[in-house]
Amino acid sequence: DFRWHLPGAAAPQMTWPALTIDGISLDTDNRHIGIKSLRLDQPDLRIARDEFGALRGLPVTAGTDTDTAEPTGTVATSEAASKPKTAGKQEAETGAAESGWTLALDALQLNGLAAQLADNSRQLPLAVELSGLTLATGLRLELADSTVSLQDLNLAIADVTVQQRNDAAEPGDVDAD
Repeated sequence: DFRWHLPGAAAPQMTWPALTIDGISLDTDNRHIGIKSLRLDQPDLRIARDEFGALRGLPVTAGTDTDTAEPTGTVATSEAASKPKTAGKQEAETGAAESGWTLALDALQLNGLAAQLADNSRQLPLAVELSGLTLATGLRLELADSTVSLQDLNLAIADVTVQQRNDAAEPGDVDAD
């Protein structure tokens, strides 16, 4: 049973009762991580975007100070993103970028996902709830060039509620009509 809370938050931002991972492989020479299957049952996610557009709870938000939620005028960059896109000697010899890790997930399954999203960056705050979401796909993530590819994507959503509010919205603030 996993629960992740932001400091001072009443409700957890992320929970799930069961996570199952099968068939993990690691090849450091070829910079490859392989996972046969990952299944997450009944995950619940709460995301809130503040009036400046920052996503509360994320460790890095470009252009904002997550402690004060005020714009800082700086943009976070990764070391890989700041390097020139020229091929180095090792890349030319091996055909792989120096930081080119690959994550291959043969089967990703989310069962019964619920999500509550609040966006306070809009003139009229918006609250969205999704429930009964089921996702099944394969996933390949190329870290060198930030490429993500999905194979055989199957998605089903049981219920969606969207509401504009006259006051600030919090995740889970959708009123039942």
